[in-house]
Amino acid sequence: MMQTCVVNLTRLNPKVNGGVSRVARQVSLLLVQSAQSEPNLRVIFAVSECFVSELQKWLGVQSLSPCIIVPFSARTPVQAWVEQTKPDVVVSPLFGMEPFHQLPESIQHIVHMPDTLALDRTDEFARFDPERKLVYERLRQATHIITISNYSANSLIKHLQLSPTAVSVIPLGANAFGETPGQLPKRLAQRTYVLYPANLWQHKRHELLFEIMQVIWRTRPEITLVLTGGRDTGSGISLGDLTRRYQCPPDRVIDLGYVTDATLKALYQHAEAMLFVSDYEGFGMPILEAMANACPVICAPVTAIAETGGDAALYVESDDPNTWARAFLEQLPLQRHVFVERGLARSAAYTWEKTIQGWKRVLEQVGLRLSTGNPRVAYKERNTRSFALTPKSLWRLLRCNETLRSIFRAALNIKRRGVAYD
Repeated sequence: MMQTCVVNLTRLNPKVNGGVSRVARQVSLLLVQSAQSEPNLRVIFAVSECFVSELQKWLGVQSLSPCIIVPFSARTPVQAWVEQTKPDVVVSPLFGMEPFHQLPESIQHIVHMPDTLALDRTDEFARFDPERKLVYERLRQATHIITISNYSANSLIKHLQLSPTAVSVIPLGANAFGETPGQLPKRLAQRTYVLYPANLWQHKRHELLFEIMQVIWRTRPEITLVLTGGRDTGSGISLGDLTRRYQCPPDRVIDLGYVTDATLKALYQHAEAMLFVSDYEGFGMPILEAMANACPVICAPVTAIAETGGDAALYVESDDPNTWARAFLEQLPLQRHVFVERGLARSAAYTWEKTIQGWKRVLEQVGLRLSTGNPRVAYKERNTRSFALTPKSLWRLLRCNETLRSIFRAALNIKRRGVAYD
């Protein structure tokens, strides 16, 4: 019997999504491979209309056939679309279940929620994202919730009064870069630097980082601070303002913004350390990424950070910038090789293969028949004509009103620009 699985990527924007986009990518690869090897599985990707043309490149596959890709926007009539597609399972591998938060009870919904930040730090989101709390409250409607640490699982259970059986913990991997060779920006080739990869959220504590650097520069003025991460967060934090306020030395703060995996890998490999000053993490993926690339980590043992870092990080239990600076200037040089060796060993225990096997178990528990292969390979196209998205089949799928017909026309236009549908 044919099964239909909808993959909810309607909020996909890797520059903003952060680490959860890595989870979504691995889950999507699993489902693409399963659709290619299981003749009775139809996979439909509901994708943000601004990212449809980039989906295949983002996944890194030769073909998305026989999967169906449908562009979504705020104008898409979700309920009518669901009635037409009749999915057996909806998988939301990013953050929460929107816009599929009002599904019939007959449809199983597996939802990824990496943290409870907006429930733990209500003030941080009240001003620029007042709806974030509602995203969490709707999780009670999910069939099953997947999160990334014991800390996050316990917080979800406590805040939402969930049964422990409703939540699974599936940690992230440390080896997202694979064999990709690192590409260090040329302007950093001769520099000694510390790294902080983080989006501009309040809990990432960029101001504390600049205070720490003020102390470090008194002793080691040659050190450069290198920053990466998404910048369009709406938090109101400005790196330019921080640079001016703390009168940073000329050319000693370099903000690279969102970078490719190849660049990030090289940044870890050549950094003197990662100063990870965040005071809230549902997991803390940069910690493992740094460790996997022999970059020592200095961080605070709060929320899920100590759970992820174990004994392989240098912890600072203080908000005092002088204490953080001493950790970098005095403690790290004496133990650098120890933390590097521990970090390599710890990160080796966290693999994306384990992550995807955990997701596979949960998805199979709700009845999906999935492929047993490795989801991280590129796939050859096979003959799946009966499940290809043709104009006729798409018209049957989306013909309930004029708005859905506009989606049909948009899909055909995107196909003409080179996105593989069949």
